[in-house]
Amino acid sequence: MSAAEIIHVCEDQHFFVWRQGMADWLESLYCHPFQEQAVRLPVRKNQSTSIKSLDELAGVCRGLIADGRITSSEFEFLNEWLPDCPFRSDWPASEIADLIQDALRDRKISATDRTRLLTLLERIYSSPFT
Repeated sequence: MSAAEIIHVCEDQHFFVWRQGMADWLESLYCHPFQEQAVRLPVRKNQSTSIKSLDELAGVCRGLIADGRITSSEFEFLNEWLPDCPFRSDWPASEIADLIQDALRDRKISATDRTRLLTLLERIYSSPFT
């Protein structure tokens, strides 16, 4: 992510930055190299200011599997959440998206589809290392 994108996402709020060679974290306002690289991005109408992350995906999926089942509305929510992810082609998002697309080929969400998604999410996100 570029400095301009970071500033855009943070909506001009101050934050700390660090890069290799710096002795300590520095507030973005006082990091001149960062500010020099940060050419402001124009804000487009209807542009989301949040950039989805793999950590956010993990949180969403852990929330979905917390009760040990996936409902049709949770299945649809994840299907709508995934398309605008900048990391959709990276694992595990790619595997989740592929399973969802495969399940929706017949335009129905069956109990088997929900169970397959639950099993996949539990396999990925029940580990303490994800």
